Amino acid sequence: MPATSQNTTAETMRKRREAYRDIGEIPPIKDLKRRQKARKSLYQFIQTYQKHIYLKPIADCHKKAIDILEQAIRKGGKFCLALPRGFLKSTMMESAVVYCLMYGFRKYILLIGASETMSAEMLLNIRKEMEDNELLLEDFPEVIYPILKMEGIRQRGASQLYHGERTNVYFGSEIITPTLKDYPYIDDNAGIVVQETSIEGKIRGRKKTLNKKVVRPDLLCMDDLQSRADSESLATCDKREKIINADILGAGSHMKTAAAVCLCTVIRKDDLSDRMLKNKIWRPQREGIIKTWPKEHNGMWRQYMELRRNDLFLGGKSDEATEFYKANREAMDEGAETTWKYCKEPNEISSLQHVYNKLCEMGQEAFDTELMNNPLPENAKKILDLNYETVLKRIGKLQHNEIPNDSLYTVTGIDINLYGISYVTASFSANYSYVIDYGMISDGEGARSSMTDEQYVATLLSDLLAEIAVKPYAKYLNGILIASFIYTAG
Repeated sequence: MPATSQNTTAETMRKRREAYRDIGEIPPIKDLKRRQKARKSLYQFIQTYQKHIYLKPIADCHKKAIDILEQAIRKGGKFCLALPRGFLKSTMMESAVVYCLMYGFRKYILLIGASETMSAEMLLNIRKEMEDNELLLEDFPEVIYPILKMEGIRQRGASQLYHGERTNVYFGSEIITPTLKDYPYIDDNAGIVVQETSIEGKIRGRKKTLNKKVVRPDLLCMDDLQSRADSESLATCDKREKIINADILGAGSHMKTAAAVCLCTVIRKDDLSDRMLKNKIWRPQREGIIKTWPKEHNGMWRQYMELRRNDLFLGGKSDEATEFYKANREAMDEGAETTWKYCKEPNEISSLQHVYNKLCEMGQEAFDTELMNNPLPENAKKILDLNYETVLKRIGKLQHNEIPNDSLYTVTGIDINLYGISYVTASFSANYSYVIDYGMISDGEGARSSMTDEQYVATLLSDLLAEIAVKPYAKYLNGILIASFIYTAG
């Protein structure tokens, strides 16, 4: 074959390959007014393009978080907001990143999580939203259409063309929005970078050269920077606090400081989140699942929780607790204000019932941590951790049945149970409490089998009161607590 023919064939093949790689014309924007209206605020963007993600109407605490994210995006600054677990922290953060990608408010966004796995999951969710959201394709075709033309094969981005020029799009372990030569852009959304790393990954020295310009991270999005194990390690908290102070607060350049937002949950007093929330540089704010407890918190709601525990014990077959709430709802709701009134399960009547169901199921310590961002101080937890060594340290020099000299009052507590009656007598001073006597009384199964429950309990109580009456401390006894009522000594 002559050389001229070979050259012609090669040129023809090259043009065919380029034609295959060229994505052709970008579809027109379907609704420019809708796009421009959604540009006004992150909240408006979510309401316009992402209502399918937010399955329940959002609350004031979510609007506060959205406002904080938008302020960081548009004006810069450092922000830290603690929200209860399950309050859409990651979802709102991901929405903010998509908002930036569509309008180009920030050029280089860095997602930071407690681990690479967590931050990579955020990036994956953002990619999926961009691929699957048809409204974004309709109104932001210059961003979404070239990505969809890759058909999920990220290697195609390196050779993708628009009007014969490379788009430089990337959609895999990072996101780089396409750059389209001669396209009539109405927003500066070409060549936006989104990367992810962990809090202990590479943050310092990050930069990217795009369209012949060097860009550095100008928005750092931090979502729950610690696991439970991390929060329990003082060394890990110290290390990560240094990273935040040096690497994150110092991110960007001397010409332009990077904006940073952290959405978190406090797990332990003085953990990383708690420290950030005490640092005024972050303009910190905390939110719990309930703002104001109802007036019946220590009344009818205590009765409700006992019924709820019984319902749970029966495997959820009983609905006695809910029926009790229905019958007394007006009184039980009085004075209460929850943070998110739509935060409830399908079988629950209100968000307040949901709060008490969670308190009942989780216990006070976990509830305060996961849903109130107000965990118990470590010294309070130590009081709860009763062990052999702690008991030995608390043993005093009092003799059995002896009342201490500084005693203000002495009380005997009685517990009626399946095995008999247990009792403990304690004496209390202004600063200390003393256990001076304890024991158990029972007539055995043989005696019980011949009596009704009421007769059995009455017999044991009579025997116990007679026994206490001859104790050395009897004349100093101020009262006897029996189950849920008090018999006053006298």
